[in-house]
Amino acid sequence: MLHPLGVEPRALFDQPEDALFVVPCKGGAIDDLIIGNLEHGAVSLHAHALAIVGCDSPEMRVALGAARARIAMREEPLPQPAAEGVERLVPALLRVLGVAAPGCDEAELVEIAVEECVREACDEVLRASPLLAELVRRGKLAGLRPAYA
Repeated sequence: MLHPLGVEPRALFDQPEDALFVVPCKGGAIDDLIIGNLEHGAVSLHAHALAIVGCDSPEMRVALGAARARIAMREEPLPQPAAEGVERLVPALLRVLGVAAPGCDEAELVEIAVEECVREACDEVLRASPLLAELVRRGKLAGLRPAYA
């Protein structure tokens, strides 16, 4: 599971802390360190399932604003130091804004955006790790399941 969340992972999954292998992740960025930790959880600790958990965050709100600006054909600079983490969310959020119902309120839009970013992160993990993808294919590891806090 990737973290930080607004809720403690043990409370979210109703599991004792020692039953979970939590991988901290700033802004949902998937890098080699995250992949290595997930592979370690699956192979060395014999995890049977992996979950990527998403939640609303200040970065998500900034990224939504950046995606809206792109749609309006304005290239506004992103605030530092959040720019790198936010920039990678923008493509998913552009897709969300492209299909969101016209009158969709902000809370619903953020919920849809979190769901899309988590789905994209799940796909990214499986693309980046042939090992995890193979374990999922063979049924040794439950596929990455999106979850939302």
